[in-house]
Amino acid sequence: LFQFSSAVLVGLYLFEHFPGFMVGVGLFTNLVYFGLLQTFPFIVLTSSNFILSCVLVIFNHYLAFQYFAEEYYLFSEV
Repeated sequence: LFQFSSAVLVGLYLFEHFPGFMVGVGLFTNLVYFGLLQTFPFIVLTSSNFILSCVLVIFNHYLAFQYFAEEYYLFSEV
């Protein structure tokens, strides 16, 4: 799943011309999530990896919302 989501992000960058910064943050977020999977199902809520993943999911969503607020697509184009 980690490789698939990373491949989708790279595909969005190459074929859909998504911003490189947003894709880079997404790839970094995937690496942080992969670090969380090393101790799954035991996750320490105060660990730096968990806190960083919480911050990154909010930041990643912020970047995506900003991008799609600037790029308008008609419903028929989706």
